[in-house]
Amino acid sequence: MAWYDRRLALFTMPIHTQVITTRHGCTHILTAGNHYAPPILLLHGTNVSALGWQAQIEALAQDYYVIAPDVIGYAGKSDPVRLAYHDSGYADWVADVLEALHLSSAVIAGTSGGGFFALKVAIHYPQYVRGLALINPCGIVPFRFPLNIMRQPPIAYSVGFLSRRFGTHRLAYFLAKKNVAPDTEPTAENITLAHLLLKHYIRHHPPGAIAPHQLRHITAPILLLVSQHEPFFPPHHMVKRAKSLFSTIQTHVVDGAGHDIHVERPDFINQTLHHFIASLS
Repeated sequence: MAWYDRRLALFTMPIHTQVITTRHGCTHILTAGNHYAPPILLLHGTNVSALGWQAQIEALAQDYYVIAPDVIGYAGKSDPVRLAYHDSGYADWVADVLEALHLSSAVIAGTSGGGFFALKVAIHYPQYVRGLALINPCGIVPFRFPLNIMRQPPIAYSVGFLSRRFGTHRLAYFLAKKNVAPDTEPTAENITLAHLLLKHYIRHHPPGAIAPHQLRHITAPILLLVSQHEPFFPPHHMVKRAKSLFSTIQTHVVDGAGHDIHVERPDFINQTLHHFIASLS
């Protein structure tokens, strides 16, 4: 939490923080921009927090009302309540967040596990979704081998148990490096965060693929961005699969980018999100 507060202080514009109550517990939210501007909700991936969206929050707040919650159960300031992936729990939670902010709908952007949560909202609460922007999302295709085995709860929890006892800065560097392109070095801040998570946080396995018959119910316009060097999912397979499932979708494979493309290429992501939102008008 000290790291969180230090990172929050690095924002170059006013950020409003608040805690709202949902059916699953209290949720800490960062908001920026004009409350009367078109809203965009940013959902981060598993095991991190809303702070990963800093570059998007600051850029998009010039034109939109930006909402970035700490997803409940992960490494932010929301309650440590972990919900099941197979039901509507995370969709219910997002619906409660939007209702607490008196928003009838929003564009929802999700990266990694956040993409899974966004897909769940579009399945269970389509009325809240103006559009989906999915960045290397979980939920469309299974994880690559052997990561599909590593994400199984017994193995994931065993690895987490060992990392809390034997996690080193070298291992933290390896984990942070996994999320960027091969020719890119992780930032010192991200290595520090990875080390803190190894030592002081009970990691949670990421969600898997959603059943195709559920995904086919989604009618919202979708933007799908997949990185060339995405380590967890085969990029071209994901694009092909998505095109077979969704009728209103734009897809792009981004050359030279790694998993955390919103951190590596913030200007590209911000501009692409802006164009996507403008296309929904």
